[in-house]
Amino acid sequence: MNNQNTFQDQGLEKVELATLRSRISAYIVDVVLFMFPGAIISFIFLTYFLWGKEYITTGIKEYLFSQINIFGWYLWGTLFIYSGVLIGKYRWTLGKRYAAMAVVRANTFQKISYLRAFLREIIKWGLHSIPYVSFLILLVNLYLIGSTKKKQAIHDMVAGTQVIAISESLKVKKILNSVAIILFIGAVVAFGIFYSIAKEVKIKPGEEKIISANEYMQKAEVELTEVKKYTEENNVVEIQRHAAKALEYAILATDLEPSNPEIWFRRGNLYWEIKNISVGADEWALKSYERALELDPGNPIYRQKVEDLIKDEVASWQIYRNDEYGFEFKYPKDWSTIEDTSPQHPYLVFVTLGLKETIQQGGLFGVILRDQSEDEFFSLLAQEKFYIISQSETTLGDKQATFYILGRTDSPGIEWEEVITQKDSFLLEFSKGATPGYDDIFNQILSTFRFLE
Repeated sequence: MNNQNTFQDQGLEKVELATLRSRISAYIVDVVLFMFPGAIISFIFLTYFLWGKEYITTGIKEYLFSQINIFGWYLWGTLFIYSGVLIGKYRWTLGKRYAAMAVVRANTFQKISYLRAFLREIIKWGLHSIPYVSFLILLVNLYLIGSTKKKQAIHDMVAGTQVIAISESLKVKKILNSVAIILFIGAVVAFGIFYSIAKEVKIKPGEEKIISANEYMQKAEVELTEVKKYTEENNVVEIQRHAAKALEYAILATDLEPSNPEIWFRRGNLYWEIKNISVGADEWALKSYERALELDPGNPIYRQKVEDLIKDEVASWQIYRNDEYGFEFKYPKDWSTIEDTSPQHPYLVFVTLGLKETIQQGGLFGVILRDQSEDEFFSLLAQEKFYIISQSETTLGDKQATFYILGRTDSPGIEWEEVITQKDSFLLEFSKGATPGYDDIFNQILSTFRFLE
């Protein structure tokens, strides 16, 4: 008999199917071999983060256990691959070998292919991962294995396999017993260490003392101190190195406590301190302060910081001024304008605004002065398939204006934003067009608009 390939020459009457008890035994051994090492790693991971802590917030607790949950999915995926490979190669996993059984093709009792082995495992683990149904499937499988003639679980039926009893190896069983005992003792010890540490840690929702995120911010602030020290010494290499570390710690802090406004505010302070060292740090400072204000809109310190920063930023902007038609506005330092007064166009002046590097390919906003009434303007828009979605009152400079959101019948889902006011006999239009984003800059430019006397 070729034991590797077929049991058929034993005669059907000589082949014994694996019992329910032996299959449960095999499953437990496989789980022990994989789950106990996983438990040890998980406990070590949690112990590392909790060591020496007196308080830990709910957010950090969720973060830690989310990492364990991700690790658990990797573990189950490894178990799936392990089962598919060993069953495809040898017809058994270590658990099945311990319980003296093998997986073979139904009725013929031949060795199965890798494809059939993995199909069997996909069906088995897939069924057991269905919420609310997996327990019912388990009960059905227990009945099928324990009470039917072929002793096939659902995954066996679909994959066309059966589990049979094979000759028992006492040596292999002793080795597996020893491994299981060692792993069990290791898991118990790891759990004891983890429990002794975890029971000293107070986990309270909304706890004010935020250790882990606060520690990262403290490290960031220490690095910032080093930046200032090396700035005095004009040591560029060390300045850049410590600035990079400071940013790394600050980002870790907000990643750990993304809903904590104080952490965001301190991150903003850090960016502001290195604005002359790191390109774009002033913009990230404002974004961090705005995030803190968004999380705690009633905080006057956060609000004042955002307002002051916006004023400081806008104060340094460039100025576009049109003395002929009497209006001006400010725009960002890294933006540019293009003025068009061509007589063949249906406007008096068209000012395009956009980023310096891309304005030649197309602007982001436009300021247009038209020699027509508002009714004439919207009549022209209607011919171009525009329609009004909504409108609201606002101001532009010292004049009453209307803010329109427009749609277009041939461009569903796209919206155009326009602010329109009448100046003398002219119509002045401030257009954001359909450009996504840039809402803050659009509003800031609007706030600087004024008419000249």
